[in-house]
This record gives sequence, C-alpha cells and structure tokens, in this order.
Amino acid sequence: MGNIRILDKKLVNKIAAGEVIQNPASIIKELIENSLDAQADNIIIEVRDGGKSYIQVKDNGCGMDEEDAIKAPERYSTSKIKSAKDLFNIKTLGFRGEALASIAAVTKMKLITCTDKSITGTEVHIVDNKTKVDETGCPKGTIIEIKDIFYNTPARKKYLKTKNQELRKITDIVTRYALGFPEVYFKLTSDNNLVLLAPRTKFLPNIANIYGRNTSKQMLNVDYTTSNLQINGYISKPSHTKPNKTYQTFFVNNRYVENKMLKNALNNAYQTLVHLKRFPVCILKIEVKPKTLDVNVHPAKKQIKFSQEETIHQGIFDAVRQTLKKHELIPEITQSPPKQTVLVTKKKIKKKTKDQEKTYPVPKPTQELLRESDAKVKTEKLPDLTIVGQIYDTYILAQSNKALYLIDQHVAEERINYEKYMAQYRKQEIPTQALLEPIVTELDPRQFSLVKSNIELLKKLGFLVEEFGKNTIVIRTMPVILPNQNKQIVLDIIQELERAQDLIEEEKEKILIMKACKSSIKANQNLTGPEIRKIIKNLAKTKYPYSCPHGRPVLVKLTKKEIEKRFKRR
Repeated sequence: MGNIRILDKKLVNKIAAGEVIQNPASIIKELIENSLDAQADNIIIEVRDGGKSYIQVKDNGCGMDEEDAIKAPERYSTSKIKSAKDLFNIKTLGFRGEALASIAAVTKMKLITCTDKSITGTEVHIVDNKTKVDETGCPKGTIIEIKDIFYNTPARKKYLKTKNQELRKITDIVTRYALGFPEVYFKLTSDNNLVLLAPRTKFLPNIANIYGRNTSKQMLNVDYTTSNLQINGYISKPSHTKPNKTYQTFFVNNRYVENKMLKNALNNAYQTLVHLKRFPVCILKIEVKPKTLDVNVHPAKKQIKFSQEETIHQGIFDAVRQTLKKHELIPEITQSPPKQTVLVTKKKIKKKTKDQEKTYPVPKPTQELLRESDAKVKTEKLPDLTIVGQIYDTYILAQSNKALYLIDQHVAEERINYEKYMAQYRKQEIPTQALLEPIVTELDPRQFSLVKSNIELLKKLGFLVEEFGKNTIVIRTMPVILPNQNKQIVLDIIQELERAQDLIEEEKEKILIMKACKSSIKANQNLTGPEIRKIIKNLAKTKYPYSCPHGRPVLVKLTKKEIEKRFKRR
C-alpha cells in the first residue's frame, strides 16, 4: 500500500486558512476590503478581547441575495474574476475567493446580508463546515460576525498575542484604511469602548482627525502624474518626522500594501533633509496600470510585485522632491509660552553669594552689520532678509517684514559645502590641494584593509591615499573645498566608511561627503557683516537651504504674530 494520501476537505481548508488568517487583524483586513469592493461608505467594526473571542464588521454596501450568500463562503468563490486573463487586470481588493472560506474554516461565522431589491435578508451560519441558512430582516448591506478564532486549531491559537497586542494590530489596519478612504465612515470599538471614529470628510481634515491637527498642519499635498503613474496624497515637512516608519502608509490601486521599495523611494527623496534615524509621515495613493502589477504574490495580499520597479521608484522620488521644492520648509517656533505663576511664601529669600551667581555675556553686534547697505540681503529661495547680528559666535540673527530668523552658521556652511562638493564629484572635477606635510597615520588591520579596498573611491573624493608600510597610510592631497585639512577629517571618513561599507556605491559616496563637510566646519567663529552676507547668499543658491545633509534645520523662524502674542499685544 502506498504512503501518499489525499487530505480531506476539512483539513485542506484549515491549512489554506493558515496562509490567509494569522490573527484577528488579518480577518478584519479581508472583511474591510470586501466592504469597500461592495461600494460601502459606512463600515463599523466591533471587537471583544482583542478580536480573539468576537469580531463584527458591518457595512452598507450592495449586499448579496440568498444564492450568492450561500456561495460566498465556499473556497474559490468570487465575483471578481472569471478567467486567467482577469487575473492580470485586477481592479478590486478581494479576488482570490479565499477570505470568507478561510475565516469560516477556523472560526464560528455568521453572515447576514440583504440587497436593496430584496424584501428579506439571508442569514448563513457556518460551524465545523456545517452550513445553516435562514431568512432574516436586515438593512441593505452585510454583517459578518466571527466568534472564537482558531477554536478548532489550538496549535495556532496559542500563537495569538495578548488582548492589547492584538488590538494594536487591529487599530493599525483600520487606521490605514481610514486614512486611505476619507470618503468612507469608519468606526472601531473594543469591548464597548470607542477606539477610532473617522467621519466622511476630505483628505486633509481626515488626517487631522486621525493623526491630530499638529500633524495635519505639517503635511504637504502631493499631486504627480505621468503617462504610466499617478501619485496623490500627503507627505510631511522635513521638520515633522517620526523615529520609525510606522506612519508611512502606501496604497497601490487602492490596496494597502507593505512594500520596501516604496518606503525606500520615499526616504531616499528626503535624504539630507531629515535627521538620520528619523522618518517622514506619508499617506500616498499610487495608481498604475493593473497589467504592470502582480497582486497575487502573497496569500493575504499584503505584498505586491511591480513589473517596472525602477519607474515606480523614480516616480515616487520625483513626486516627493518636486513637492518639497514648492514649499518653504523653514521650521516655525510656535510653542506656547509657559503660564506665569505667582509664588506666595512667608519665608525670607536668601541672597545668592557671588559664587552662586552666574553671569552670561551679552553679545555685541558687529559695527558693519549696522550699516544699511550691509544689512539687507535679497535672495530667491529665502525671504528678503535684513541682518541684525550674530550671537554666541554661532547663530546669525536676521529679520523679514513678518518674522525673525535664527540661522545656524555652521549648519548653513555644511549645506553649502555639501552641495558644492557633490556637484564637483558628479562632474569628476574636484579641485585638490597637495599637503605641504603629508599626513601619515597608523590604522588597525581591519581599517587598513577597508581603506585599501576603497582607495579609488577616496581618490574620486579628492583624497590621494597611499600605503606606507604595515597598517599605515599616507594622505598626500585633500579637496580644496575643505578648509580644515587635517588628520581628523580623514579618520572621521574612515570611521564612516566602516559603517557604510555594506551600502551601494552611490549611497556610500553621499555619506562620506556628508561626513567630510561636517568635519571641516569650524566651531565658534566670529563673523563680519560681509561674511554673513556671503553665507546667506550662498545658502540661497543651494537646492535645499532649509536643512543640513544630516537633516538638522539650518534656520528657524519666530513670526511677528508669535512675538506679539508673547508680549500680550494680541
């Protein structure tokens, strides 16, 4: 007798369900997509015990008649495709015919549905592959109730997380769809407590409702169209970032997807504009021709495959960069002043001794800054500024008609040098200067090996480096653009080279040039009026004058209105 056997239908369904249903959130995702395909504009989700014991998804979509309601939970039953040709022209969110069947295989499911043409609705109960059908009264639309997820597959049930962990996953997926479909009413409750309420509205007010007004004020509208691609939505200003990529949401042809390439394209567009290890917020809806997209590569339809990845990557990069270029990205100081409190005490206040007293030097304005001809600077990318002075040998003070600006002179120089250096590098025209005294430095074996394998890259960057004995190198030239030509700059670049060694060549180049520019900036430097004018004019010529290559702000502003509020003039 042979060892090969055909598995029974019940076991096959449970195995298949494991590919589609991993947790309560995956059930809710499938049901939301079905509701959206049914043209619902009102979706209400109720869960108990983090969705482990009870889930209900109720919509006002087109509903089903009795025949379709009985067929719908069968495996491979779908109204979305008819042939293999349709599989490569998918325009709906659900199409595999596995969602309801998979849910029914591992839960106790009840489906209640009615069309606008039916007098009564249909109620379908499915437990352990046994189906019971009844007539019932209900409004147009569909209600699906789920009880006891994985009750018949205890091995999977033990992998469910705590109630709060499962609820976080549910909240995340409902939030994503609420963000992507502002024209749809979403409501999520957990154990009779309201978790999320998103009324029907427009895109930006929807972001304000879900993420808060502070975030919505920092969002920029994206509207980008080519012959093969359309991108709409919102991205945040570089000054408004998060410590991770959780707040980045992408929809492709209305389907929420998790795709590394899309996130890379977005974050690459922000490179040198946001601080390292900080990430922008986005809600982007991308439309491509269905035939260029394979949405059938993942059982739960979370992932997709593009036939033209490079085109999509470049499109997102261009859409984001063009949007950022259209807006002034100077961070504004808007923090409310602290409330004044009056302290009443009967105790005598002891006078401070001389040793306890701290003194702070008052910055003196440079005489040249007070001349009218020196003070005014007209630029294109920045507001027309009148120079006020310099404080702490670090910050330039300037004003326009509507605001006071603080400019970090060192960060500004870093941005100027970075863009100039990058332009020279791309043209392979980096001017170098031979050192009067070549720098000899000893490295550890690992660093020495790393430098040896990157000698050509360092040469392209303007550093002529040669071997000089065991684990020792000699630096003979440096780029003219770096004013501080010393050993420490080279050591900093070697250290950065270690961190960037696994990156592609282009990313490695950018990081090394950033490090070189940062290392070359002098600290605490007193400037004359003409020197300040030169910095501001050169800054205005850069592509992105609002932040340094590492994402730190170059300048911040305090509006006249904000100043008047603080002095109680408003």
